[in-house]
Amino acid sequence: MVRGVLSPSDGSSPCSPCPDQGTGHHSVKTIIHIDMADTKNNQDVFNTKVLPVMDKVRDDLQKRLTEEMRKHSTSVKGVLADTVGPDGGMTSMNIYNARLNYIGEWNTKTVDDYVNMVRAKLKKRNITVDAVIEKKMIDHLIRQGMPQSCIDYILRKSGEGSLFYIPQRVRTSSMQDHINKEADKKYDPSFLEDAAGCVGSWITNAATTLGTGGFLGQFFVDATSEATDSFSKGQQDKYKAEQTQKGKQEVAAVSKKTANIPVWMMSQMGFTDIAYASDKQLAIALKWATANAKSYRVKVNNAIDAGERTVKAGGKDTRMSVSDATYRAMQYEEFAKAIQKEQSERKSGRDALQYGDVEEEETYKTDNTEKVDNNSNENEVSSVQEKTLKLKIQAIIADGMLFLAI
Repeated sequence: MVRGVLSPSDGSSPCSPCPDQGTGHHSVKTIIHIDMADTKNNQDVFNTKVLPVMDKVRDDLQKRLTEEMRKHSTSVKGVLADTVGPDGGMTSMNIYNARLNYIGEWNTKTVDDYVNMVRAKLKKRNITVDAVIEKKMIDHLIRQGMPQSCIDYILRKSGEGSLFYIPQRVRTSSMQDHINKEADKKYDPSFLEDAAGCVGSWITNAATTLGTGGFLGQFFVDATSEATDSFSKGQQDKYKAEQTQKGKQEVAAVSKKTANIPVWMMSQMGFTDIAYASDKQLAIALKWATANAKSYRVKVNNAIDAGERTVKAGGKDTRMSVSDATYRAMQYEEFAKAIQKEQSERKSGRDALQYGDVEEEETYKTDNTEKVDNNSNENEVSSVQEKTLKLKIQAIIADGMLFLAI
C-alpha cells in the first residue's frame, strides 16, 4: 500500500440564552450542546473502539506484506534479477518486485481493501461505520501520510517522480490518491521543497537510465512521470465524484421519510404545545425554524458539491452526515409548517387556547356558583321569616277569638 497507510501510527444558530434553572425551559443553545454530546460520543467511539481496530488490521496486514515480499525477493528469480544490469541489478530488482503489486495475495491490497477490512472487523463488534466515522478514518490516514520533515517530503517527492514509482502510481486507487494529496496539502510544502523534490526525481531518472538519449531522451522520461502524475490528479477528482454520488443517494433515501417535530424544538421556544403558544412566541419560533432549515439545506448542498458526505454541525469539530443534516432540516421545516397552520387558523377566527383563558373561565364559574349559593341562602331566610310571621298572626287571631268567647 502507499504512503504511510500501513506505517506505524503516530449547526443550529443560537438566538436565546441557555436554559433557565428556575423554569427548566431549554434554550436554542441546547441544540449545540446535544450535537456536541453526540460528537463527543462519536469521538470516544472512534478513539476507544475504531482506532485500535485500525491499528491491529494495519499491523497484521503489514506483517503479511513484508513476509510475502521477503519470499518473493529471495526466490531464485529474485536473486538472478538482483545481479542483472549496469546499475548492479537495482532497476531489474525494482521491476521484479513491482510485479508483486499485481500478482501477490497481500501486496495487491489497496487502502480501499484496508478500510473494508476494518469495516468487517467493526461489524463483528456491532459498530456501524457511517459517513462521520468513515471521515474520521480517512482523516486519521491523512495525518499518518503527512511528511514528518522537510527531508521526508523531498525524498518522497523525488521517489514519486521517478520511473520506479510509475507502476505504483498507476494502480493507486482514488481514495489513496485523495489521502496522498490531502496529506501534502496539510503539510503545505514551500517552493524550495517542491523544487528540491523535482530535482531529486530528475537525478534519480537520469541515474537509472544512465542519461540515455541525452537531454531529449531525459525529457521524454520526465514527461512520462508527469503524465502519470496527471492521471493521479484525475483519480482524486474521481474520489470526490464518488463521494458526491453517495451523498446524493443518502440524501434521496432520507428525503423519503416523514419527519416528526421533536419536543425540544417547542420547549426551546418556551411552550410544550403550539396551541398554547402566544402569537409572539409563534412569530419568533417561525423565524428560528425557517432560518435553521435553510442553513442545514445550504450546508448539505455545499458538502455534496465539494465531494463530501459530512457537514459541520455545532462547535469546533462537530460534524454530522448529510443524511442526518437533511433530516434535521426536514424537522425544522415541519415545525415551520405547523406554526404557519396555527397562525392561519387564528387569523380565520379560531382563538388560541391559553392557560389564562382557562383560569378566567374557572374563576367565572366559581363566581357564578357563589352568587347562586348566596341567592339560595337568601331565599331560605325569607321562607323562614314568612312562616314565623304566619304563626304569629295565627296566634293573635286565636287569642282574639278566645277573648270574645269569654
